[in-house]
Amino acid sequence: MFGYQKRILSIDLTERKADYVEYGEDIMRKYLGGTGLAAYIFADMVDPKLDPFDENNIIIVATGPLCGTPVPAASKMVIAGKSPATHGFFYSVSGGRFGVELKQAGFDAIILRGKSDQPVWIDIDNSDVKFIPAYDLWGLNTFDTQRELIRGKRKAETMVIGPAGENKVKFAGIMTGSRCAARGGLGAVIGSKNLKGIRVYGTNKVKVPDTAQLSKWVSHVNKCIKDNIVLGTSMPTYGTPGTLMNLNKLGILGTRNWQSEWFELGEQLSGQKLREEYNLHHTACFACPISCSHVNQVRGGSLNGIKSEGPDYETLYALGSMCGISDLSTIIAADKLCDEYGLDTISTGVTIAFAMECAEKGYMETGYADSGLRFGNNEALLKLIPLIALKEGIGAELSMGTRELAKHIGHNSETFAANVRGLEIAGHSPRGCYMMGLGYSTSPRGGSHLDSRPTIEYKGLTAIDDITDKAELVAETQIMTAVGDSMILCRFTEHLFGHTLKWNLQNGGEDMYATSINLVTGWDIDIEELEMIGRRIWCLERMYNLASGFKNEKDTLPSRFLDERISTGPSTGRGITKEILDQMLANYYKYVGWDNNGVPTVDTLKKLDLDRF
Repeated sequence: MFGYQKRILSIDLTERKADYVEYGEDIMRKYLGGTGLAAYIFADMVDPKLDPFDENNIIIVATGPLCGTPVPAASKMVIAGKSPATHGFFYSVSGGRFGVELKQAGFDAIILRGKSDQPVWIDIDNSDVKFIPAYDLWGLNTFDTQRELIRGKRKAETMVIGPAGENKVKFAGIMTGSRCAARGGLGAVIGSKNLKGIRVYGTNKVKVPDTAQLSKWVSHVNKCIKDNIVLGTSMPTYGTPGTLMNLNKLGILGTRNWQSEWFELGEQLSGQKLREEYNLHHTACFACPISCSHVNQVRGGSLNGIKSEGPDYETLYALGSMCGISDLSTIIAADKLCDEYGLDTISTGVTIAFAMECAEKGYMETGYADSGLRFGNNEALLKLIPLIALKEGIGAELSMGTRELAKHIGHNSETFAANVRGLEIAGHSPRGCYMMGLGYSTSPRGGSHLDSRPTIEYKGLTAIDDITDKAELVAETQIMTAVGDSMILCRFTEHLFGHTLKWNLQNGGEDMYATSINLVTGWDIDIEELEMIGRRIWCLERMYNLASGFKNEKDTLPSRFLDERISTGPSTGRGITKEILDQMLANYYKYVGWDNNGVPTVDTLKKLDLDRF
């Protein structure tokens, strides 16, 4: 079986034992790897009713078949588990090199189960697995921890949690180098297992059927990337921050907890300003010519010298416009703090923005009056991040995330708590982009921007206000992302591979998804089989999460988005109503083969070979 190492490392933290399991080619062809493989293992092993912090909740670290090969933009890994934020199956994707090193160690994935009776870290050196006490690492930030782990083994890769994960903050992430598998609070699940981190080193190459053929294809893809205006020019120059001013000019940039979608100080957060005044250099993941990530450094002022690989667009949105903050130096420092403490920048910023609005409305307890909770307060932002990670003072309340914090505060504040199913909404407007409104509502992860995608609407390839094609487009992008996160491909490749699996073929282009996977595995998958795989993975996630409790929740959006129109800026008066969302949902359920309540039908499950679940 080409493209795979044919072994999964199964680690029992309770007994401190490691063994190996294998999944046959039939399973790999049905689920590919990454998200698909993780969802299959999870549905097979974990009771949907299990509490996320129960020691029987597992964590899966999974690569895809393309990982470790020269195929560009394909080195990512998936970290999956039961989320303390959504209480459903959840996965977060991280770039960098850890996935590649895991594959070279001889494993396609790791299954972590049980709970250590004391802090430990795991050392994986090819097939040799050791459990090492981590008392001296507990409490260290993520960068200091990684420096300690690679001491004496510089070529190894690491994944670690910070104090936020140790303290089980519901939006704690996992750092791998300078990259973060941030969303869903899976860092808290790892912390609940008393696992500080993993170091991995490997020397095994990934075998492919025809090296020469693959090399020829890789050269072709690299040239296409170079010639692509987004991937070859915009991303290396500005990275995702180049998006911010485009959205602000359209009037669909989340501002001051989505009370507005136009930030009057948006120019201060532009990708151009970030590049001209702060940028040091750009960098890339393994075997990726895009180089979308940018390292920035504060020059001058009280924060002089602080350096961070970021902020990306989502961080500029969450820690910037959402909090009414326009100072890039502050946001760079806040981004660095989140990475050090191991916090998701999106949920951190959106939660702080929610608390700022509550404070300005007089809903917060009077004892927190000196916390500086008001929009535009730079110092408060920087003070709150450590408090959240350590659960100290007001940080203990903010560490709940917006859904639980709204319940705690009361005053009907849940109507403007910007989350779907407990996951804070990313920086893409459900009022300004109907695809995102429907996408957030139906995503198994909640407020994620990486299941449904806004790109088709941003490019003007569909009319934003026309709902006739939205159900099909959202479903097809979700099927694409399910496949993409199982191969695993960077999401930016949609600009080249296609916004849906069939996009290129429907527009006179080449099928880059199936070609890539076939050249690595030696299979003969066509686009129809690939679409069936995507539908299977998407439906399995849905089924598991319905059993986890989603069945008791309607597919919907926060009241702010359904009941309030955009109030300022170029998109004043625009919005999405409950009636519009309900119509799109009805069309969507029909398209994906679910009943009127959003439950996959028996016929759909049989077609997707999921009836055993």
